[in-house]
Amino acid sequence: MTGRALRAQISVRCCGTTAPERTAGPCWQLFVMVPGRAGDWPVFTWPTSLQAPTLEERSAALAALGYTLADGAGWEWCEDTTPEYHPHPARVALMAAARVRPADGDCGVTGAARCPAAHPDDPTPCDGPAVVTVLDSGNAGAEGCEHHGARMLASLERGRVYPLPDAPAGAAIRVFTAADGIPPFVWYEGAPRTQPNQRSHAENRRRGVTS
Repeated sequence: MTGRALRAQISVRCCGTTAPERTAGPCWQLFVMVPGRAGDWPVFTWPTSLQAPTLEERSAALAALGYTLADGAGWEWCEDTTPEYHPHPARVALMAAARVRPADGDCGVTGAARCPAAHPDDPTPCDGPAVVTVLDSGNAGAEGCEHHGARMLASLERGRVYPLPDAPAGAAIRVFTAADGIPPFVWYEGAPRTQPNQRSHAENRRRGVTS
């Protein structure tokens, strides 16, 4: 596998669902949590039933979405209660989650298979596995390959980069150095680059602009 494992979750929709299509009653759904908006996550919906999908059915659903369980991964179950706004008394709601990976093992074929640092609007593939963590000024961040880690760092104010424990030597330094020459949100090719906050740090230095 060339990238970090993603996470899949199955849960019962006790009142049915309207997305991606309406169901006539309770059903189970499987989501693969990929970088980007939740509305863009791959989803599989089983026919109307309260019966939890079997292991074989879960594997088949993952395969239909282009994923498989990560090496050594298994489904972990937990319980919750249905929200009060549902039109029935509170019930126990079951859900399960597991680490998954793209079935083809390629981190750079599709956006769904890319590292978490890849912006949803950035069409470029990963250049390898996730090797760094990029943090913003509030310590929120994501793991990324060197390519997307640098692009993410370049788009943050007062961002920081740290190597993951298994990163090759110099990964964080390479990301930091690359980010210096990348303008913020570089994937927006038609964006104006006239203001200092729209240009790379290196370009601002050449123009004599200091922060």
